[in-house]
Amino acid sequence: MPPTRRKRPTSGGLTKRRSAAAHLLVLECQDQKLNGQGLNFGSRTVPFLKALFPTKRIVLVPTSSLSELGPSLAEPSAKYGRFRSLLIVVHSTAMGLQLTNYHFCSWRAVGQWIILAACEAGRSEAVRSLFAPAPSLREVYASPIQFYAGQSTPLVSLIASVLKDRKIDSEASSLMRTLNYAITGGQIFRWRREDVGKGEELSAKVWDSLPGVLNRLRGQ
Repeated sequence: MPPTRRKRPTSGGLTKRRSAAAHLLVLECQDQKLNGQGLNFGSRTVPFLKALFPTKRIVLVPTSSLSELGPSLAEPSAKYGRFRSLLIVVHSTAMGLQLTNYHFCSWRAVGQWIILAACEAGRSEAVRSLFAPAPSLREVYASPIQFYAGQSTPLVSLIASVLKDRKIDSEASSLMRTLNYAITGGQIFRWRREDVGKGEELSAKVWDSLPGVLNRLRGQ
């Protein structure tokens, strides 16, 4: 029989419970640049989410430079401690994230985060690097092509599902993503850990080639 864990006493003789995590932290990097390009998905979406889920703790952190990043994150970290979900809105490539004009971060370095709104984050190389250092991560929903405003509707729906149910219904998301492609041409892939695991490299490359085929079908 394993040894019984002893509860750590507190000043009142009671076990101190860990405070519940806040629900969503939205980090919008290069916010002024994104705003000028009409890609400020985070700042446009957060007010809607707060109105839809008034009891959820949702925090937006806009930042333009690496020197702002730490102080900007310090306040919500001090206030809430932990967050269940993290959405990063940022320019990116299949290799990683452009956090600022002068600071590039590889996908492997952000594998502990939840990424939804970033260009080419849905390609197998990026997804594999996300899964590698994050054992608890099971699924990634992301665009395999350049992210643009037309793809915001399915992403808002995915985020709302996480806030409401703490999970994403795979069948509902599949229908939603298919309709979004039919209407706007936007592509959002769902990757599971086993889709990019050992022995799936060739299959993943086939999926990487699909976005170009779909674009050609729509004449894009």
